[in-house]
Amino acid sequence: MVLLTAYHNRPELTDERFGAHAGHGRYYRTGDLGRWRADGTVELFGRADRQVNLRGNRIELGEVEAILLGHPLVRVAAVVVVGDRSAGAHLVAFVETTEERDVADDLWTYARAELPRAALPQDFVVLDALPVSANEKTDYVALEALAAGGRVAVRTPGTAAQEVADDAVRGLVELWRELLDRDDVGPETNFFAHGGHSLLGAQLLQRLEQSTGVTLKLADLFAAPTPAALAEGIRMAALPRVAAS
Repeated sequence: MVLLTAYHNRPELTDERFGAHAGHGRYYRTGDLGRWRADGTVELFGRADRQVNLRGNRIELGEVEAILLGHPLVRVAAVVVVGDRSAGAHLVAFVETTEERDVADDLWTYARAELPRAALPQDFVVLDALPVSANEKTDYVALEALAAGGRVAVRTPGTAAQEVADDAVRGLVELWRELLDRDDVGPETNFFAHGGHSLLGAQLLQRLEQSTGVTLKLADLFAAPTPAALAEGIRMAALPRVAAS
């Protein structure tokens, strides 16, 4: 067994994360908070930082916020986790922007290029001002309550599925609504910017394969994340089979 005793070529990180105990020697600061109880057991209180474990991936929420702040239209950004982290939890990004228009799709496209897939927020919510605590710091508890209370912002004009002329697009709009559990879905609603994540995406592709016979990869959904774009992708994927028959 090889024990981690330092970060390779990262002395500043090594100094930050490792310490020395007079009796037990070198130790690693995991970032978890806890205490020894009188009966000898350890009681854990969670993280000292804002690192979370989401679907088996360790994610530092502060790093996600820093990436979003790199977008030229973002003034303030805060990211929280909503839901049961062992199942359907997802990241929600709250932002203040310099634009009055909806920038959720722009932010998703930007974040997709800068972040690993597991760290992509599944909801982008634009607020006039993020809530702050008494000491003028971002009130993450209030944001978590806001996100947990339901869909907090309408980003896509409420287009009824029956109003969509294209049958294929209309069917995908209905599927988007069912899986995302929201009624503000239209042909241009971005699956991943409005509550979708890779597990839901896998369900969506499985449902599509059963109904259309076309097999798509998750990468195809990332490349065409709206009902209108994916409908075109399905048509293109079906062409070789049609020509062969």
